[in-house]
Amino acid sequence: MIRNIKFLFQIFVIVFVCYNAIGQENKKDLAIKNEVFFNELALKVRAFRWSNLDSTHIVLNEAISHYKQVNDNCRVSHFYALKARLFLEEGINDSALSAFIESSLFINANCPKPESYYLYNSWSQLYSAIGDYSIADSISQIALDRAVQCDNPIFELNVLTNQAVFFSEQLKYDKAIAKMRIINSKADSLNNDYHKWSSLQNLGAFYLMKEDNDSAMYFLRLFEQTITDETPIGLMMGYYNNMGVIYEDKNNHDKANNYYSLAIDLAKRKQDLYQLLIFLKNHSDGLELIKKHEESRAVLQEYIALKDSIYSLEKLHIMKELEKEYESKKQQEVIHQLENTKLEDKLKLEQSGRERDVISLVLITVLIFAVALYRRLRYTRRSKQLVEKAKKRSEDLLLNILPAQVAEEL
Repeated sequence: MIRNIKFLFQIFVIVFVCYNAIGQENKKDLAIKNEVFFNELALKVRAFRWSNLDSTHIVLNEAISHYKQVNDNCRVSHFYALKARLFLEEGINDSALSAFIESSLFINANCPKPESYYLYNSWSQLYSAIGDYSIADSISQIALDRAVQCDNPIFELNVLTNQAVFFSEQLKYDKAIAKMRIINSKADSLNNDYHKWSSLQNLGAFYLMKEDNDSAMYFLRLFEQTITDETPIGLMMGYYNNMGVIYEDKNNHDKANNYYSLAIDLAKRKQDLYQLLIFLKNHSDGLELIKKHEESRAVLQEYIALKDSIYSLEKLHIMKELEKEYESKKQQEVIHQLENTKLEDKLKLEQSGRERDVISLVLITVLIFAVALYRRLRYTRRSKQLVEKAKKRSEDLLLNILPAQVAEEL
């Protein structure tokens, strides 16, 4: 008996271990599949992003829907944050804010810290874009805390750069410059090329905004010395335009226009229409100052055509958004009508139910009253019969005992 029990126990242990191993393998397979799916989505987003905004939105919505179904809240939060950032880049601030709020609802303490950093760092830029710098600063501090928790100094430099830009947008140039000097020092110690380039170019821009052209030229020259083939086009565009402004202030218009031309060429390569608009206007004004009227007019016409084109694109985009909003409202109205119909049906059912209850109550009351009345009549009839019977007996007794004449009188 004991041997059988031991044998059964050993079989149970073997089965449990095998089942647990299979379960672990299934979990690993599921984790691998989820990771593959996530990576594929990330590749799609990078492929579509900025070049095909509609496709990007579709992919992001697919990702959000998928991760909601599998209850992966961290990934849901991540793709909502990407969606918000995309809206922010498009200038659709209301939709961006809504997506950021959705992202914050799904993120939790168990999510990877970089995702939390990305959410709050991007969110702070939205409030900067709409000019609410007090909230932008508060959210940026949360982003900085998350960056420190990630133990990633590059994340910290990204947040600090945004904070410096926030100060410059509020015309607090001294604070912006002080923060950007800290960034430059940290970038040097980390040997991070991007932030070295970015900090020098921004320092030049901040001093230029402060109208300290000599300091601006100093930092822009330092930037120029560090330029390589890897230097981002966006920073190069800013450098050329700022140099053009400085030389224009020095009345060296030929050199200024050369720099503006270089900035325009890079903006066209990058297809940065908004920056191109600024550079074309600067170049047109610069040509006008040296009496090159025909060239100035040609550049100005290009500027006007681009401005009209951007305006048309924005108008088209607004129309698309209005159409989407209209369709959404129509769907909401249909849903609302269906809900109203269901509510009316429910009220009718409840009303008919109440009417049935009242009728049932009345019928039960009548039935109870009828039964009580019947029992009362029956009791009265029986009582009357007993009285009649007793009377008859008493009369019979009297007739038996007394003479008939006396009994009749009684």
